[in-house]
Amino acid sequence: MRTKAKIKFIEFLRPGNRFAYPYTIEQAFNVFQWLVKTGSKYDTYGRSGVYDLMAMGPTCINHDIWYSHFYSIENLEKRFHYVFLYDDSWNKITTTWKKENDIGIDKTKWIYFNHYEPYGGYGRNLSEVQIEETLEKLLNSKNLKLNVSLNNCHPKAVWVEGVFIRIMPDYFEFVMDYGYKKDSSSWFHTLAKTENKESFIDTMFKAIEKFKSLTE
Repeated sequence: MRTKAKIKFIEFLRPGNRFAYPYTIEQAFNVFQWLVKTGSKYDTYGRSGVYDLMAMGPTCINHDIWYSHFYSIENLEKRFHYVFLYDDSWNKITTTWKKENDIGIDKTKWIYFNHYEPYGGYGRNLSEVQIEETLEKLLNSKNLKLNVSLNNCHPKAVWVEGVFIRIMPDYFEFVMDYGYKKDSSSWFHTLAKTENKESFIDTMFKAIEKFKSLTE
């Protein structure tokens, strides 16, 4: 396990490479979490700010409710592009955030977070490709039937609509969206949440085990 990484932000924007080479997917999620954590100090009600930019709604006001929900690795990649490439020179909140935290495509920073040694097998003899495939499979899970009812008021709401990741300043949360098979109504159930100094990958595998116990 490692506790810090030297990050070149531009590497998350280069075309032609597997996202987020030379970093790992785990590191990419942690870097975005660092952006979320630093941005929390600049959140201003009633004004378009950092979280609106992260939600890919940079000109919206209080559209930031969606900044933390990630449904795919591609979605994470798009968020990085919005944060670093969108012309937000008109927005004093986001430009101040970037200036005070040295955020930019030409910047390099040491960022502190618990993660596995890059390309070291994650303690499970798994390649980076296998980790990406495992994560995408979980996030793409849908149209599966739960083997238990999670909602006392709606006992027949047992169909999986999907799984997404919430990136909060201090933790990751894997959340399952479930409901009725032919109804738009749905509810959320937390599969796993980062505890103590747990890494993103460990939280992910905890979520996978919980998901299996509910669907197999």
